[in-house]
Amino acid sequence: TEFDVADDIMAYFTASSGFLSGAMSQNGAVTQPQKSRSFELGLKTRFWDRKAELNVALFSARYSDLATTFQVPNPANPGSFITQSSNGGVINAKGIEVSGALAPVRAWRISFGAAYLDSEYGSFGLNLPGGFQVLNGAAPTNRFINLAGYRPPYTPEFSFSVATSYDVDAGFGYITPQVQFRSSSSYFAHGGLPFDLSGFQKAFTQTDVRLAVSDYDRRYSLEFFVENIEDEMLNQRTQTGGDGLQQANWGLPRNYGVRVRLTF
Repeated sequence: TEFDVADDIMAYFTASSGFLSGAMSQNGAVTQPQKSRSFELGLKTRFWDRKAELNVALFSARYSDLATTFQVPNPANPGSFITQSSNGGVINAKGIEVSGALAPVRAWRISFGAAYLDSEYGSFGLNLPGGFQVLNGAAPTNRFINLAGYRPPYTPEFSFSVATSYDVDAGFGYITPQVQFRSSSSYFAHGGLPFDLSGFQKAFTQTDVRLAVSDYDRRYSLEFFVENIEDEMLNQRTQTGGDGLQQANWGLPRNYGVRVRLTF
């Protein structure tokens, strides 16, 4: 539902639910659909002769009957395991998001966003796969783990981003310098074990700088860039492979180059 507080101020509230179809295990058993329920209360505003906007949203979400996996011995191949799925997991999340944009003059654009996220597992059981799984560098004493109270992967508590660009009229087109900056608190990037240290990503900042030259219609452009100026190592995803070996995907280190774009 929406409510116009003033000409350029709108308040809104949404409630929604959804589901994700179940999965079939190797033994033919089928899990129930995973469910979600979410609420959002927000405010969208424009001011300063519509040269600026500010949006605020409070949200709460609950995901239930999340699928979890467990393993049982494979009778057809002693020493191996069969992975099966079952329902039972819960994730609760709530937080606030703030975003906005400014255009002090026609050629200058600024955008920003910030978020606080409080997310944790409710009751969520996980059976460590296989006999070779290593947890924080050592063989686990218990193959069943209850993730209740842990943060899910990829859920930093705080995040912030800001970007700005300015179009300089060069007579033949635009010369546009641009700066993008983002910051994030720490999080875990291990998709299966959200507290395994192999997936820990410390808090970081990342800055990208670009200089583009284009025609007025932006049909072509030549862009010089430097990305990840801080040269941060960013863990994008970690998973446990065979024999307990940890496999991590890392983002690009500091890099620079030139891009050419042509639109037909």
